[in-house]
Amino acid sequence: MTEENRFCTACGARLPEGSIYCPECGRPVDGGQNPYAADPGWDRGMVQRRKSSIPVFLLLYGIFGLIVSLYMLSFAYGLNEEVYNQFLQNAEEMIGSDVSSMMPPWEDSLRTMMLAASVFGIISPVLALVSYYFCWKGGPWKNAIILCGLSSVLILGTCIASSMEGLILFLIGMFVTFMLYRDKDTFAS
Repeated sequence: MTEENRFCTACGARLPEGSIYCPECGRPVDGGQNPYAADPGWDRGMVQRRKSSIPVFLLLYGIFGLIVSLYMLSFAYGLNEEVYNQFLQNAEEMIGSDVSSMMPPWEDSLRTMMLAASVFGIISPVLALVSYYFCWKGGPWKNAIILCGLSSVLILGTCIASSMEGLILFLIGMFVTFMLYRDKDTFAS
């Protein structure tokens, strides 16, 4: 090995005495091809090429959740004892069994609870849509993750009217938040 061959011509690493290949980059000292070296571009950009499907779920939840919540708000706004009893009667006809045992009796506070649940139900998908915007825009990913998590926590507010659905949506939202965090490398920071 001569004095000029002590350093790799590809990466500049110091070559040990008698080296055939560079210990850093795997390039042959004589300038030929190393059949055992990985393709230098193999791992570069792998994460950037992988696209996450989680933002699509945020978009779908945001749109669907907003539509359902606005409907729920309009229903809650016009809710009174007569409308509530008619709703129970229609549900019994549709299901074919008594649903009054599963539903609370009419109280004036029921309307207030449904209005509050509707407001939480509207804020949650709006935050999911803003989180989607950050994903679509390419960052900052921290904002997308924080808003997705906040959207999941706020959906617990719908538990005022319906605890099981709110809890299920919360768990799904937290899973989506985790997946968004896992895929954070697909966004520009």
